Amino acid sequence: MQGNLDRLKELEAKGVSLDVQNLHAHCWTPLMAAIFMRQTNIIQYLLTRNVNLDLRDNGGRTALMWAITTKDTNTVMLILKKGADVTVKDSGGVTAFGYAETSPHRALFLEWLNEQKTRSK
Repeated sequence: MQGNLDRLKELEAKGVSLDVQNLHAHCWTPLMAAIFMRQTNIIQYLLTRNVNLDLRDNGGRTALMWAITTKDTNTVMLILKKGADVTVKDSGGVTAFGYAETSPHRALFLEWLNEQKTRSK
């Protein structure tokens, strides 16, 4: 969560999983934390490392849902290109489509989500 890419690389080199979930911080993965903190260099690095895009935090939210929530169009596009599952539901039963419905980027996000849903069939 501190945005230290060098430290993240050190931990990875020591065998620490980049999918680790922080039990003290909403069960966020490093990707979720980087999205929330708007750490684009960390986001870009993690997306080159085959992290699990569909892990859920303690509210059932995925990295994709967090990217939509933070209105980060670039990260939403990158996560979708990496193959995130757009049908995963959070603890309240809401998918990424539901998150997109309330976004100021609604039309764009819904278009991208529908494209990904079609691709994954």
